[in-house]
Amino acid sequence: MDASVGDLLRLRDQVGVLSVYVGIDPAAEANNRPPWRIKLNNELREIARRLHAEGDHGRRMAFEHRLKALAPALDELVDAAESGRGRALFAGVASGEVYGFAVQVALPGDAVLGDVAHIVPLLRADDGRPRALILVGRDAVRVLEARLGRADQLQAFDVEPVVYDGPERKGPTASNPLRAQKTVTQRERWERHVEADHLRRLARTATRLGPLAAARRWEVAVVAGDPRAAEILVKVLRAAGVETEFVERDLVELSPARALEDLAPVIDSIMARRNLALVRRARDAAAAGGRGAAGLEPVLEALEQGLVAELLLGADRPLPGAIAPDGHLLAARGGLPTDPQFADRLVLRAFRTDAPTTVVGGEAAAALDDVDGVAGLLRARSAVGRGTSLW
Repeated sequence: MDASVGDLLRLRDQVGVLSVYVGIDPAAEANNRPPWRIKLNNELREIARRLHAEGDHGRRMAFEHRLKALAPALDELVDAAESGRGRALFAGVASGEVYGFAVQVALPGDAVLGDVAHIVPLLRADDGRPRALILVGRDAVRVLEARLGRADQLQAFDVEPVVYDGPERKGPTASNPLRAQKTVTQRERWERHVEADHLRRLARTATRLGPLAAARRWEVAVVAGDPRAAEILVKVLRAAGVETEFVERDLVELSPARALEDLAPVIDSIMARRNLALVRRARDAAAAGGRGAAGLEPVLEALEQGLVAELLLGADRPLPGAIAPDGHLLAARGGLPTDPQFADRLVLRAFRTDAPTTVVGGEAAAALDDVDGVAGLLRARSAVGRGTSLW
């Protein structure tokens, strides 16, 4: 997982962790009192009201003090002129430790005060794993990497062919003097040479992509450009195990942020297919008694044993889980109150055993509806203890 996501999961505070989400609606940007600002103010007032009702004067005062200190950051968070349709802010109430994110998809407006960061909506928008964007032009190949709504250029490869600037001369084809009646210009010969050299340069670039994909742990990639030039790059990425899609679109001159914005729908489509396949794989394995778990209790048992390789959560579904008096996580039975941040606690538990979490929507989420909205892909039991840090 991305280091900044790990920072959020490690965030602790003696008073609590404030998690704030804002979704920007471009249609309402001109409004002096946009609805997302009103919603955030109402959510924060509700937290203060609840703290007052609980009678915890010290905690309420600490929260109100932190809100005053966060006022500039919160104003920036709701400012429609800032980048990102979705924004999130996480702050330790006592410590003042603050993290902020901006992503290109809308986030649900929410404010939560709890003892762990409310991270599930952020993971639903972007799980923090890198997505590769390969922009292919006639003169260059640019390799971008996107995560958590931000795209950066990793490398740029020069594949510019040498430009012919000689005189226009004509002559018989040297390869077959019996056909002397056919003439070929020197320019045509040079253009064939240039094209062959261009393909060699692309091939050398392609050999660099495989090791880069392994080092950066890419799972999905989009290659955009001329299909004749991009074909070899797509083949190399797929051979490296990266789910890759090609789009015939010239984006090589765009900034990383603009390229990500243009390719975001393609990435979303790849991720939707990938997530549905993961859910089906986990469910099929669970049904066959293999390396899969489906349902809250089987997943909790696998997490306790450090067996979960990847946790799968349905988006926007509260999990029927609770915290026992001894701190254990369990299904909410026997009168135990349901924990509103139970999904966040599952993410944290998975993180502590080096298991990434994928929060799925659409068809993938629907495929989890009858198993409490949760499933998991499991490690082999022999792998537990090697490279994992158990709870």
